[in-house]
Amino acid sequence: MMDSAGISIQHIASLSESLFASTSRDRWKSIQCVQVALIDVEFNSVHPDPAQSHRRRMSGT
Repeated sequence: MMDSAGISIQHIASLSESLFASTSRDRWKSIQCVQVALIDVEFNSVHPDPAQSHRRRMSGT
């Protein structure tokens, strides 16, 4: 897995810890943030940055 994904997962874990010390409304907002972050990590690992893909094709690698 990419390093950036690892960093994101650590960030999600720290967000998750803060959920339990929050009010239910804050907890729900944090859960939504975690879901968005997870989707973002999955999307980035499946679909690399289009600019990077383009550069790779141009350089012939």
